[in-house]
Amino acid sequence: MTSRSGAAVRFSAPPASAVIPALAADIAPTSPTKVRCRYNAPMSTATEIERAIERLSPEELARLRASFAAFDGDQWDRQVQADATTGRLDALADEALSDLREGRCNDL
Repeated sequence: MTSRSGAAVRFSAPPASAVIPALAADIAPTSPTKVRCRYNAPMSTATEIERAIERLSPEELARLRASFAAFDGDQWDRQVQADATTGRLDALADEALSDLREGRCNDL
């Protein structure tokens, strides 16, 4: 930025924690150039994710539970489909059909 006279002007903003003290607990410097924020920080370990979950409000936690249940169900479905496609479940299916043919099954 330059002034009206054309001289270079340097602007240095105060740290966010000085402007908004409530942010001090949610922003932690990880290096001179990186800042991790409560919600926008990339999390690479289970421990970091667990710590972030501990800070969620009850409403956010309920939303996360529902979202994770759907995600987990989708993952399970994909794994079962992959196992069925590759034949990993064939022996179990054959055993179940044999039991059914031989009368070793009960109606639910």
